[in-house]
Amino acid sequence: MATLSTEFKRLLARGIRWDAADNGLTFEQALKAACRARLSENQDGRILIGTAGNGASVTFALPQSDANLSPEAIVSAASGLYDSYTTCRADIIAAGTTSPSDDLILSEMLARLVIRRQSRDDFSLVRMR
Repeated sequence: MATLSTEFKRLLARGIRWDAADNGLTFEQALKAACRARLSENQDGRILIGTAGNGASVTFALPQSDANLSPEAIVSAASGLYDSYTTCRADIIAAGTTSPSDDLILSEMLARLVIRRQSRDDFSLVRMR
């Protein structure tokens, strides 16, 4: 299964939010639809097709990528975005905003979905006996 980059996930989150606004859905409804979606391909690229409620179908355009986009990778990314949405929404409410907007939640999600350019091992808490 292909690992999707942080850049791809950030663009996917933005795209789902924009498609939600275009289709008259809330961000949460669109994320749920994306989690249930199936991957399809047309001449313009790959798309997610999901049911958004009351049997209405909604389509989300996937960002162009060089990666091999498996259905499992896309659904996994959508599920991770939904988890992030619920966590960010709860944290914003706990901080005092009783009814956060979709754009505020997306901003918080993007702030937490940061690109890591480097990593290092930290053995500072390891003790020898």
